[in-house]
Amino acid sequence: MLLLPLWVMTGHNLAEQAPNAAKSGLMWAFEAYEKAQTAVAEASESFQDLVAEARSEMMEQKTARAAASEEPREVTIS
Repeated sequence: MLLLPLWVMTGHNLAEQAPNAAKSGLMWAFEAYEKAQTAVAEASESFQDLVAEARSEMMEQKTARAAASEEPREVTIS
């Protein structure tokens, strides 16, 4: 008989704490999702910047090679 009030009191506490624990878990999950989303967006932006820089350098090198091949050369005929 002494365990019955203890069980009722514990059951009542669990019934009150379960929604709070679930809500805390959901809030944690939402924050983690937002942080992950931000990290992915920043990584994507950095990668896109890297790709743009590589393309720009590649075009500069192509232009320099094309200009070098068009310059007149001195030719000696023997």
